[in-house]
Amino acid sequence: MNFFRFLLVVLLSYAFNLEAQDPTLPSLSEEQQFSNANQLYLTGKYAESAEAYAALFAKEPLSTPLLLNWGLASFQSGKRGLAVGLWRRALVIDPTFSEARSALAYATRSMQLRAPDDSLWLEGLRQKVLGHVSLNTMLGMTLIFLVLGGWPMVSYLGRRRKALQKELPLPELPWAGALLSLLFIGSLVMTTLKAVERSIPRGTAITSVSVRSGPSEASSSLFELREGSDVMLRQSKKGWTQIHDPGGMTGWVPEASLFQTSGMPIW
Repeated sequence: MNFFRFLLVVLLSYAFNLEAQDPTLPSLSEEQQFSNANQLYLTGKYAESAEAYAALFAKEPLSTPLLLNWGLASFQSGKRGLAVGLWRRALVIDPTFSEARSALAYATRSMQLRAPDDSLWLEGLRQKVLGHVSLNTMLGMTLIFLVLGGWPMVSYLGRRRKALQKELPLPELPWAGALLSLLFIGSLVMTTLKAVERSIPRGTAITSVSVRSGPSEASSSLFELREGSDVMLRQSKKGWTQIHDPGGMTGWVPEASLFQTSGMPIW
């Protein structure tokens, strides 16, 4: 576990240096709580540190440094499923957060979690492309392609219309503008898929749990959901959540056994 101690020590300066430019960091009073939680971690009080981070999470649910450090403390205190969920949530917020990606990869290997089924086209696209680029970045790229490609094509269509009306030779097609317009269309499609993918509620099993046929303990057990498994969340009912696992199976688990990582809250 020395890997995680080393990683957090390196990241402490990173987290504090983000204060000036990262609006997701805790405010002044909460910054001290964040610092205290870090100190608890460094002194080996992992469970207490995790509790301190958890208290801050209610105030700062989008702080990626907080999610990273809470995950490290949770992993060290034995709550590995929660740690995996926290790092997945951090990567949904910021897909370029390499420290969270490295921690998640380490945990996935050590827990021997099943790799997502990328044979399904949307899941494969999510793993290889969509999960590595933020929605804001994709929106920015789409806008750039629209401006660079749209103006030359609008101008060309206007000149072509005039030429047809006056029976003049047609203007030459601006190939650069046409290419950029195609890139705009492709970028728009990818951005739409990214928005759809991010809107789907997903969660992580924070403990191994029996998946049941209905929302009650009296329902028959269908299969075992391993700690750290990534699942889609369908609906919530009386403290139970219907999940859909990567293998295609559906069932119900207690709401408390899951940590939601993306999508609109369902609880």
